[in-house]
Amino acid sequence: MRSRKATVVSVERAPGGLRRIRTDDGREFLARTGPGAPPLPARGAELDSDDLARLEGPAMREAGLVLAVHLLSRRDRTARQVRGSLSEAGIADPGVIDDIIATLETKGYIDDRRYAAELIAFRKEHRSAGPAMLRRVLGEAGVGRETAEDEVRRAFPPGEERRTAEEAAARRLAERGTGDRQRDARRMHGYLTRRGFSADAVGGICAAILRGERIGAGDEPDDTDGE
Repeated sequence: MRSRKATVVSVERAPGGLRRIRTDDGREFLARTGPGAPPLPARGAELDSDDLARLEGPAMREAGLVLAVHLLSRRDRTARQVRGSLSEAGIADPGVIDDIIATLETKGYIDDRRYAAELIAFRKEHRSAGPAMLRRVLGEAGVGRETAEDEVRRAFPPGEERRTAEEAAARRLAERGTGDRQRDARRMHGYLTRRGFSADAVGGICAAILRGERIGAGDEPDDTDGE
């Protein structure tokens, strides 16, 4: 059984204005500083069982909340992402992490649905992302499948996927079009598929390229210059 006494071997700065306390038995603790915070142990201090219990429980929870708010102030994150950051910071107790996440969700700091809606809007506009790619990215970030599907469906009402894909295709042709319809259609098929657009949307756009139509601008011939 692990001893309930330890010696502090280092006290270092950590993100969010916190301090990382390391002990000679390999344990790490986060602690906050500032008004209302208890004094930090100095290097070489002997910690008894009460000191360790405080650092493992209430002090760790307070520090974890400070760290999480600091991370969320920089950009929105999912519950899974915050959970991972807290674990990487040295908070090993799952119960402490669960409590921090629940507190942040109650206060509205963490909202996976909001995260999903904002990520979809950004990637549609700036990254030429289609539904399949967005589902994958949201899943990797920890957004639940049902929430991700709801938000993707909301962002792509009937006709929206084709419109978004045509915008992406028009930009791609302007940047890398060769004027060779077959070559451009072949390249576009791979590009739009990788960006997560459906076979129907991709097929329709590639067919339009083969017919010489200007994508997104009616039936005018495509006279885009080459690379």
